[in-house]
Amino acid sequence: MACNYLIISVMISAFCLNFALKKTKILANGTAPIYLRLTIEGDRIEFTTRRYVNPSRWNATTQKMTGTSEEARSFNLYLKTLGQQVYYAHRQRLAPEYLHWLRRNVHH
Repeated sequence: MACNYLIISVMISAFCLNFALKKTKILANGTAPIYLRLTIEGDRIEFTTRRYVNPSRWNATTQKMTGTSEEARSFNLYLKTLGQQVYYAHRQRLAPEYLHWLRRNVHH
């Protein structure tokens, strides 16, 4: 996933969502956690997705597990769904501000 810029008239909200392998936290079994890194208007937070992958199977460019196995498809679908839920929550946060702007600026 990549950074998006949601533009609502004069209001601009910079929103960036990325998935990253946390190489500093490799477990004894050789897997590392995948973190969701979220940046909203310059404020960044990072939290675990509760999913682990062998670093050799992680593609940092596409932010996905490599391969076409059922495991890879399921893993990538989980990340995609999680990303969509975060985007939805962000849009919901913006909705009241947008409606307020519409009420102030759009005359019936």
